[in-house]
Amino acid sequence: MARRYGAVLRQGADITSFANTTDNYDSQIYNQNIDNWMYAAAATTNYGNTQDVYVGHSGIGVARGLIRFTATSELSLFPDMSTREITATLYVYVKATFGTTNRTYTCYMLKNARRFLELESTWIRYLIGSNWTTAGAGSSTSDYTTSNSGSGIVGSAGVYHSIDVSQSIDDWINNEDWNYVTGWRLHDASGESSGTYKQLGSSETSTASQRPRLEIFFKIRNGRKLGMWNAQGKSMGSSRGSW
Repeated sequence: MARRYGAVLRQGADITSFANTTDNYDSQIYNQNIDNWMYAAAATTNYGNTQDVYVGHSGIGVARGLIRFTATSELSLFPDMSTREITATLYVYVKATFGTTNRTYTCYMLKNARRFLELESTWIRYLIGSNWTTAGAGSSTSDYTTSNSGSGIVGSAGVYHSIDVSQSIDDWINNEDWNYVTGWRLHDASGESSGTYKQLGSSETSTASQRPRLEIFFKIRNGRKLGMWNAQGKSMGSSRGSW
């Protein structure tokens, strides 16, 4: 299910803020990876090849997303990881909304041991033969961590909405304990209440402009460089092993 997509690295010389940049564009090609969603009402069903990702509660069960990006040779383009300042934003496109329009969505970074597979993960398992500790990737001890979560307001249909994932990307780059990012669990933190859910565009959706997008801005703290990594395609998250 892997695809290839275009991405851009943007660098500016001798800058001190995000506002003042002289841009030089270098096109890069990255191997983009996977997204999926889990549904409590169909706990053994895999939705990895569908055109939508549902998040919330349909009335008969809770739905949550699983998202990840991967890219190749990204780290070799960035100097001095330990001095980098990170601003990272995940954009999701809302196709349709049901119930209350504005909801707070949270991305929890999955534990290293929970590297899910797109065509195997379900509400019960992250891959065949390996179950979540708590169904729906529900264990903050074993399935995900709250220390580097990100959140944002996801509202009306027909537009992109942003989720700040800066902390998880920063931890992934600067903390050696996170040797790779397995992805995120996306859920409705406003309350997974009956009849309140959203239909998001997945990487498989036929309209390319509705697919998830991840943007990462970085700034070296001495003001020398600013960069931006922009990826749009199949899923959200990242893998240090191939990024």
